[in-house]
Amino acid sequence: MKEITEHTNEYAHSKFPKLNLRPRSIWHKWQDITEEEMKAHIGVVLNMAVNEKPGVSDYFSKGWIDHMPFFSDVFSCDRFLQIHWILHVTSVH
Repeated sequence: MKEITEHTNEYAHSKFPKLNLRPRSIWHKWQDITEEEMKAHIGVVLNMAVNEKPGVSDYFSKGWIDHMPFFSDVFSCDRFLQIHWILHVTSVH
């Protein structure tokens, strides 16, 4: 878990200087991922597999009918997507 977290943070730091971010981009709020967040991300993804919804944002809905507090209690939708999109796993032989 430590290596995945480190590789993901390194990847993010190598990617961001090359990006031309829009003013409202979620990447402006980037903070390095912690090991606890990485574990939580994997838990959320596994829970998503068990509770199938049409789209990622549906898991974080605050709507009365759709609300599943587990997901929004663990992450904001933006933070979940940041981690999901920048996740970087490498293998060392």
